[in-house]
Amino acid sequence: MSALGVVGLALNLCAYDFVSQEIHVVEDPEFETFYTKNILLNEGIRAWMDAQISLMETLYSLRRFYPMEMIFNGTLALAGRDQETTGFAWWAGNARLINLFEADV
Repeated sequence: MSALGVVGLALNLCAYDFVSQEIHVVEDPEFETFYTKNILLNEGIRAWMDAQISLMETLYSLRRFYPMEMIFNGTLALAGRDQETTGFAWWAGNARLINLFEADV
C-alpha cells in the first residue's frame, strides 16, 4: 500500500506542477514551460536539418555531373590515365546508390 501512496503522491505533484505552470502562462505570456521550450527546440533543429539536407542534395546532384578525381595507389598520373585515376571506377560502383533518389521522378 505504501508504494501506491508514493505513486499517487508523485502523480498529484506532477499534476499540481502542470496546473501551476498553466496558470502562470495565463498570467504572464512571456513565461516558457518545458513544453514551449521543447517546441522551439524542435523547430530550430528541424530548420537546421532542412538546410543541411538541401545542401547535401545539391552536392550529391552536382557530383553526378562533375565527376571527382580519385587518387588510387597514392599517385595521379597526368599522362596515360586509366579508369582508376579518372574516378569512373568509383562512379560505376556507386551509381546505383546515387540514383536511388531519382527513382520517384
